[in-house]
Amino acid sequence: EYRGDSYHETTAFRLGFPSNALTDISAGGTTGLTNSGISTNETLQSFFGRINYVYNEKLLFEANLREDGSSKFAPGKQWGWFPSFSGGWILTKENFLKDVKWLDLLKIRASWGQLGNDNIADYQYNPLISLGQNYGFGGSSASGAAQTVANNPNVTWETTTEKDLGFDLRFFNSLTLTVDGYSRLTNNILTTVPVSATFGLPPSIVNAGAMSNKGIEAEIGYSNSIGQVQYNITANGSYNKNIVV
Repeated sequence: EYRGDSYHETTAFRLGFPSNALTDISAGGTTGLTNSGISTNETLQSFFGRINYVYNEKLLFEANLREDGSSKFAPGKQWGWFPSFSGGWILTKENFLKDVKWLDLLKIRASWGQLGNDNIADYQYNPLISLGQNYGFGGSSASGAAQTVANNPNVTWETTTEKDLGFDLRFFNSLTLTVDGYSRLTNNILTTVPVSATFGLPPSIVNAGAMSNKGIEAEIGYSNSIGQVQYNITANGSYNKNIVV
């Protein structure tokens, strides 16, 4: 997969047109005229594949392998590798549970995976130069340019790693229970950190800190019918703990 986004903007402003019938920008007066322009380019390239395997309708496995490259990072920092794996075991397909009449489904699931995040502005790794940074020279103001925001050539992918363990249960052909326990850890968070005023510039984007999120989620349901009317009742609850680590 390849995605590219380009943005180009040109703005021009004048007052004092002698007639509303004149629409060319050069027909306006020169007092107070302004003009500006900007262009950006952003690309993301990804290679990915998926493998699914089912054995005897009871053992399930899936692997997702992907590599992402982003133009928002400097060469050498652009590519990230983000795999994920999941598996399931349907125990009610096994012989030792086939004769349990009240148990319709018992499935155990487990997964581990990673994802990357490049959600920052473009060109954060480059020392961007801004015009309009005028300075005094010879007793008058002269046009100048300067770096106005710090850059970070080492900025790279933020990575989230998640692990999940759960089970699905259905019994008496009407009651269901799903329980999941998960642990999510986000590393190399893309953020800014405080800098001293003597640094002289606003801080750059850096990979700093980690966030941990752990929890348990459960859902129980009941379905039945009264005559031709079918109904479902579902309740769910969760416990989550979020901390900066």
